[in-house]
Amino acid sequence: MTRSSFSTSIPRVDSNLSFSFACGGWLKMYLFGVAKALQEFELEKNARLIGCSAGALAATALALHCDFDAIRDHVLTNVVPMAHASPAGYFRVRPYLRETLMRHGQLHHFEKLNASQLATVVYTSLSSLQSRRVTMFESADHLTETLLASCCAPPIAGLPFKLNGEWVMDGGMLDFQPVFDEKTVTISPFYCVNADIKPSVYVPMWWALFPPGVRDVEWLFDLGYEDGLKWIVKRKLTGGLKNVVIPEKSIKCAGGWNTTVGRVVGYRSCESHLLDALFIGLFVCLWRPMAFICLYLELYLQAIISGSKAVVFHAAAKLLISNIIMAALAVALATLGLQDMMQFLLGLLATGFFLGSMVLFVGGLQQASVVASEDWQRFRSYMRSIASLSLFLHSMPVIGSKVQIKRHKFLLEHSLVYRLRCSLYRANTS
Repeated sequence: MTRSSFSTSIPRVDSNLSFSFACGGWLKMYLFGVAKALQEFELEKNARLIGCSAGALAATALALHCDFDAIRDHVLTNVVPMAHASPAGYFRVRPYLRETLMRHGQLHHFEKLNASQLATVVYTSLSSLQSRRVTMFESADHLTETLLASCCAPPIAGLPFKLNGEWVMDGGMLDFQPVFDEKTVTISPFYCVNADIKPSVYVPMWWALFPPGVRDVEWLFDLGYEDGLKWIVKRKLTGGLKNVVIPEKSIKCAGGWNTTVGRVVGYRSCESHLLDALFIGLFVCLWRPMAFICLYLELYLQAIISGSKAVVFHAAAKLLISNIIMAALAVALATLGLQDMMQFLLGLLATGFFLGSMVLFVGGLQQASVVASEDWQRFRSYMRSIASLSLFLHSMPVIGSKVQIKRHKFLLEHSLVYRLRCSLYRANTS
C-alpha cells in the first residue's frame, strides 16, 4: 500500500485529532512506521502533533509530509551499518541525525510549521529545569537545532548544548510522553507502557540504546506500520474505505528466532542452543522462585501501607472530636497545677491534632472514613493474595506452570512485579 494510492481513494476524515509521539532512542523506527500509517490515511491533516526526542522527529516528519519509506531505507542502508561498525558508533547518534535531517527532513519547509502551528517539539531546559514546547521556528537551522536538543540523550546523542541562551537536552527528561489533553492519542515504541498505539508483540527495551541488526530495525518499522493500521481500522478512521488489508510482514520476521535467548535479549549474535538450554534451566529453577519472592515482598509492603493508612484515617475520624474535649481538659488541669497529667494530655493533644490534620487533608470526617474503608478492603485483598494457595503453587519450579493463579486479575492490576513477570513470560512464549 502506498501513500499515493490511499490519498486518491480515501474520503477525508474530518476529525479533531491530536497525536503524541513518546521518546524512543533507536526504537524510533517503530514511531516512523506508525507515522506512515497515519500519513496514508491523511490523519495528520489538521491534527495537532507533539513529540519529544525520537517522537519529535516522527511528529515533525509527519507534519512536513516526509517520505517515511525513504527515511527507512536511508537508516537501513547507512545509519545502522555505521552504528555497528565500531563500539563508538552507538554514541554518534547526533551526526547520524544531522545527515538524515539534511537528506530527508524537508526542514527548508519550516514556514509551513509556523503557518499551521500544529507541530510541537519538546525539549528540556537544564538552566530552568523546565520542559519547553516550541511551535515557531526562525529558520531551517533553528528547527534542526531544536530537534537535536529534543534528541540530546547523553551519551548516545551527544552532550547538552546551548539553544536560545539556555542549556538544553532531551525532552524525555521531564516530559516522556507529552500530551495536549486527555484526548491526545499516545504513541510509544515501548512494549510495557500504557499507550494507545504501542508494540503488539515483545520488543526489547534496550534496543533504544543499542540498536539491533538491519533485519530487526526493518521489522520495527513494519511492526509500527501494521500496529498503526490496526488502530486506524479499530477506531473506524479509514474515511469510509472498507476491507483495509493489513500486511503481516512483521509476524513472519518475529517468528524467525531460533532460540529463546535470542528472542528475549534481542540480538541474533546471542543465538545459541547451549545458552538457550542454560537460560531455560535458570528460568525454571531460579528466576521463577526469585520473581515470586519479589512479588510476595511487594504484596507484604502494599498490605502494610494499606493497613497503616486504614488505621490512621480511622483513628483520625474517631479522635478529631475527642481532641477538642482533651484540649479543654488540659487547660482546666493547667489551672489546677496538675503538671504531670497535663503533659500526658498534651501528648495526646498533639497526636489528636496530627490525626485531625489528616482528616482535613482528605476532606473531612466522612471522607476520612471512606479512605479508611477503602484502604482496609485493599489490605484484606493483599492478604488474601498472600495466602492464596494457587499463587504459592505457581511459584514452585517445574509444577508451577501447570497451576492457574486464581487472583490473576487483581495481581495484574495492583502489582508491578506481577505485570513485569507476565510481560517477560509473554516475551518467552511469543
